[in-house]
Amino acid sequence: MMSAVIVDKERYTGPYAKPVDGNEAEPIHFRNFLNRQLLERHFANHPPITNGYEIVFDRTYLEDEPSGLKSYLRGNLLLPHLDSIVQCDSRYVPALQFVDTMVHIVKETHFGKPETVDGRLLGAISVFDLTHPQKTV
Repeated sequence: MMSAVIVDKERYTGPYAKPVDGNEAEPIHFRNFLNRQLLERHFANHPPITNGYEIVFDRTYLEDEPSGLKSYLRGNLLLPHLDSIVQCDSRYVPALQFVDTMVHIVKETHFGKPETVDGRLLGAISVFDLTHPQKTV
């Protein structure tokens, strides 16, 4: 079970990505928001099969503000219990390298050159378009 989110940043209508009412864009909040949306939609479509989960992010993904994302996700009642939220270096974790490959396939299929990737794996990925996010899942 894999899930991915896609966002057309030019047409995006949700929070944090663009300056609004004199407030600057908030890239870290935007990234955290997308992660939360991804996890909420994933577990809404693929109900939890265990009592706790470990979430693993690539080390470069959390280096800006690791504790902010962790507390943001842990306080979410729409998610199952998160035993741990950790970061690893994808250079040493083959599973993260696999996820990176899958993300590349999703990105190329939706925003690049679909003919350059083998789209057969897309059937195994739930893809959610967050270009126009709604308040609820």
